[in-house]
Amino acid sequence: MRSREKLIAKILAFTRGNLNRSALICGSSGIGKSWILETVGQQLRGQPHRLVRNGKHNSQWPLAGLLSFLASIPMRVPAEVLELLPRNQDDQVDCFRVAMSLHHGLAEGIEPETVFLIDDLDYMDPASQQVLSFLARMLQGNRISFIATVTGQRIPESFMDVPQLRLARMERQVLRAIADEHAQHPLDDAVREILVEYCRGVPEHLIQHLLSLSAAQSRGTEPLTIPFRPVTGTEASLRCLEQNFPSGSLQILRFLAMTPVAHETALEQCVGTASDALPHLESIGLVARSGPGLSLANSLMRSHLYWGTPREQRLAYQQQLAAHTILPVTSEFLRAKQDPAGIDAAGLLAKASQLLEAGQYHATVEVVEWTLRHADGAELLAPLMKLAERLTGTIHLCAACRYVRLALAQARDPRDILKLTALQLEIRTLQGQHIPLSEVYSLIEQHQQQEPELCSNLLSISALALCLNGRLAQAREDLQRAAGLWGRGDAQRLSPRHVQAQMIIDSLLQQPESTLEQYRVLNQAPVQQNHGITYVSVSTALTELGHHEKARLTLNRLQNTCAPESLNGRLAQLYAAEQAINSHDVPRGLRAVEQWNSTHAPTLIHPLPKIINAWYWLMKDRSDKVRGILDGLRPFVLDEMHSIYSNRIAGLEGEYALTRGRYEEAITFLQRAQAGQEGVPTTRLVETCVNLIEAMTLAERPEQAANEFRSMQSLMATVKSRQAKLMMRRAQALALPGEAALSRFDSLIDMWKPSDGTLELARIHHCLGSRLLLMGRPTGAAEHFVTARTLYRNIGALSWLRLLEIQSEPRHHTATAASEDLDLLNHGESQLVSMVHRGLSNKDIADELYISVSSVEARLTRLFRKTGTKNRQQLAARFAPGAVS
Repeated sequence: MRSREKLIAKILAFTRGNLNRSALICGSSGIGKSWILETVGQQLRGQPHRLVRNGKHNSQWPLAGLLSFLASIPMRVPAEVLELLPRNQDDQVDCFRVAMSLHHGLAEGIEPETVFLIDDLDYMDPASQQVLSFLARMLQGNRISFIATVTGQRIPESFMDVPQLRLARMERQVLRAIADEHAQHPLDDAVREILVEYCRGVPEHLIQHLLSLSAAQSRGTEPLTIPFRPVTGTEASLRCLEQNFPSGSLQILRFLAMTPVAHETALEQCVGTASDALPHLESIGLVARSGPGLSLANSLMRSHLYWGTPREQRLAYQQQLAAHTILPVTSEFLRAKQDPAGIDAAGLLAKASQLLEAGQYHATVEVVEWTLRHADGAELLAPLMKLAERLTGTIHLCAACRYVRLALAQARDPRDILKLTALQLEIRTLQGQHIPLSEVYSLIEQHQQQEPELCSNLLSISALALCLNGRLAQAREDLQRAAGLWGRGDAQRLSPRHVQAQMIIDSLLQQPESTLEQYRVLNQAPVQQNHGITYVSVSTALTELGHHEKARLTLNRLQNTCAPESLNGRLAQLYAAEQAINSHDVPRGLRAVEQWNSTHAPTLIHPLPKIINAWYWLMKDRSDKVRGILDGLRPFVLDEMHSIYSNRIAGLEGEYALTRGRYEEAITFLQRAQAGQEGVPTTRLVETCVNLIEAMTLAERPEQAANEFRSMQSLMATVKSRQAKLMMRRAQALALPGEAALSRFDSLIDMWKPSDGTLELARIHHCLGSRLLLMGRPTGAAEHFVTARTLYRNIGALSWLRLLEIQSEPRHHTATAASEDLDLLNHGESQLVSMVHRGLSNKDIADELYISVSSVEARLTRLFRKTGTKNRQQLAARFAPGAVS
């Protein structure tokens, strides 16, 4: 949603600008352009505006669109314009004379600051577009704005030089909220995700599919039907397609609408010479290609074409495609549609994985859903289980979870139930969802006598999930119980999941033997012989023990041998970023987060991706980005929806506040993070304690900082990694008084090695400079500040550089307060404060911003209320003159 908020802010800036007051909002059909215009209109508040809508079926009669525009003012059409109106649809129009005739009347008759919001400008006739283009340019001097929406590929030629603002597809979390809001029946999580995936970021598609699904649910027809049957009539949409596409292109679209995927050779056989139009359809994004497979990318268009085609003709199209297609599963699926009664449901489900291997996820879901709908009680346990495993491996976790649940509904054998539950638990762990421990424990109690090894494996997966997410005490209990159950079976060795969980627990307890042994084993065996989670587990354990180079090499092996879009590749990318962050390797961490974000695939281990992105923007000193992510993560801290991450997020909040110079706020969050770690001696606990002691020192609480160090010293000392030892010594130096602190800092600089990381060296110089400044030695402080500044800049730790700049100013406390206040202001408010500092009067500000004096007064009043000030003098005093621009 933030992308849309930023776009709206940009559009509003055009309506108040002084140079260019016209803009085009571009985006595909159904993406929400009309909603953007309506929202802009609401946010204009007292500013006059007119909303002009154009429909797909508007008359193409010349100047018909212009007359609709004039009717919205309302304005009587001048006599000279009436004389220029065409008498026939094919008449030529002198657009320049029409525009000149209208210009004078509009300039005098329209109130300044009026904003015209024109929806679907591309549906207007070309003559009207030319006239409006001329008027939009000429009326800018009268402070009149033109904001219009167009479909991405149909920008009118007369508006090509107007600034174009691209409307991105909606974020998944916003689409999930839309799905919940418009669903008439409660939505299953997996069904919601499939709908969100299928609508390809277009809200209109999602709403149409939801209405169709709700109608199907009301009739009791489950599972999903894809393509979804539109609840609105398709005739208008089909007429629009016939008007906008030549017959050859339309024939291609019709054939593609009949099948989830068609091979190019089959399509050529069916449509013949019409395939010449295929490159054009691909270039405008209507046809998507995956290898030799082609599909209709616009799911809503496909729904209208599919259900708007008579059944007999639809079956004929499918019969032609089935006769020429190469892929057996597609051919069998299309033939099954001819005679659903004779379907081999189990066989068709088993073959659906061929589509998945070809990268056709949507086609796979369509085949599976249609098959399930026509299965008539067939035994589908085995193919559903295999399909769920394949979907998990290709990171389509929500669909996998749905088919696991359907398989569980058919499972009767305890072994099948336990295997499916183990897969379900792995999927939940990969998604970062809540683990239903009570259900797992109940299942184990029921079957542990007959199936001890499967129950032990299930407990080991539970322990591994808890370990990877920080719930150590509960993980140890599960692991001990799993070991007892495994001993009852015939197996000689513990399960791989048990070994992985035990290894992480040992690393947290500072017992490195099992981790180093497993690292040696992994190096000797081919990557394919071990599960990807094994490499993640070993890397996590090695990082905790301070073996950062070994941890990096472990993940590199996994990354170098699997595709980035696979599950193992995606896990390796995520934990490579996490490992670099934990080892304080800022440059590598920044690159790893960028690599993670560049691969478009479903999110794993929620909310860890948001956490690494919060760290990324924190290092970049992008307060707007950090604040948005942390606000979204706040429920994890306040409501403890996922308490396993609450201390990590609280620690990030504390570090963010610390780098912004808000020391009291930092202390609050860091104390919360420290308490959430339950006294488990880890490197992260040491880092939290050190940041807390630094915040207390900067907040001028030296006694409290010293007491904090004394109370945590023995616990921190049990963490054996060199990184933890260095941070602990820095905390000790911060807590010591006078010259003793300086000698401790000096010894830290002497003992630092390149392998310890540049960030730690920069922090040592930074803390030493701060201490010297507090002791009244600005010359010595400046020397260490210069060193820290250079190091921070070299590695890209801009947030710590920002804190250093605050502290190095002579009146850094005032600067800190100003920094705190500046976070309250948006760009426009900062600009207004800057003008107040320059001593501009309300009239001067109005002239500079091209707004009225009353608008300036209104903005200042809102700013006084927001900042708690009463007048210009108080506003200027609250913000440092050099802090705003």
